[in-house]
Amino acid sequence: MEQDNSVASPPEPPGIERRLKFYPLQWIGLPILIAVPVLALFGVLGESWSTLRGTTSSLEISVRYPTRFRYKQLNEVHVFVKNVSGQRLDTVTVSFDSTYISRFSTVTFLPAATRPYEVEMTEVLPGEDRLVVVELQGEQYWRHEGKLRVSGGDGDTASFALSTIIFP
Repeated sequence: MEQDNSVASPPEPPGIERRLKFYPLQWIGLPILIAVPVLALFGVLGESWSTLRGTTSSLEISVRYPTRFRYKQLNEVHVFVKNVSGQRLDTVTVSFDSTYISRFSTVTFLPAATRPYEVEMTEVLPGEDRLVVVELQGEQYWRHEGKLRVSGGDGDTASFALSTIIFP
């Protein structure tokens, strides 16, 4: 008897058609995965600020505040106040809604707050500019809304609606 010393070769692999296949749930998720970098490219998910302006009979006010920023990030609200009357104003008060400010941590007022979320500026001369800076750290996610009021005495008050989104 003769022995066969040849090695048997394996059979050829079957022909498999190569193609990309998505299941129905993957088709739903695909646009979402594409949308995130596209939105980021256009700055929709980044920081942004808004400036509000208002006047009363004795004050000209400009408020620059963040409308979008990220969790645990520090940002500032700037309130510029100018006395446009011809008289000295004894007290100008800048007060924030507690519903807005309480959504943030590490809240710091400059000049220092005289009462919770309220800054009083005294002896504002005609034509003089004053600045109130509030530093905020994003502590709770999503939209936070509230009011900012600036009063110059004699019931002369301007009110501004603030709205900030905190992204994760």
